Amino acid sequence: MATQIADSTDGYFVLNQNQTSNAYRLQYNFVAVQFVWTGDGYGTITLQESWNRTNWKTVQHNDIDGYQCSGISVAGAASTDTLQFINIKSPFIRVRYTYTSGTGGLDFYIKEKQANFGRRLSGANLWRSFFPDASGSRGGG
Repeated sequence: MATQIADSTDGYFVLNQNQTSNAYRLQYNFVAVQFVWTGDGYGTITLQESWNRTNWKTVQHNDIDGYQCSGISVAGAASTDTLQFINIKSPFIRVRYTYTSGTGGLDFYIKEKQANFGRRLSGANLWRSFFPDASGSRGGG
């Protein structure tokens, strides 16, 4: 599990302004972040990485259609989404929410594990490897 530099391994934002989480120190290179939001907020969720906790860059990822993008859109209704990253090389990550309008709440859960390249996981199987309970909730500490 990611080791947060502050108090908790999970995070919560009120979606009414720009927000940035504390830095999480990674122990492994295979990371999934699950986001659960409520309310009618509009904005963008991104994951950022850093080598020194001073200079941050947004982590690029491929969406479900294979297009490269840099964030998840929060578009005025409650929903969930998960970002999965293989082979993050930076030792620190953080979550950033860029506010556009509205309000709501955002919970996020960071999971990590050592990548096992001998066993190929994709799609739902990859997601279940991080969040094994059927409800899609946190799946234990």
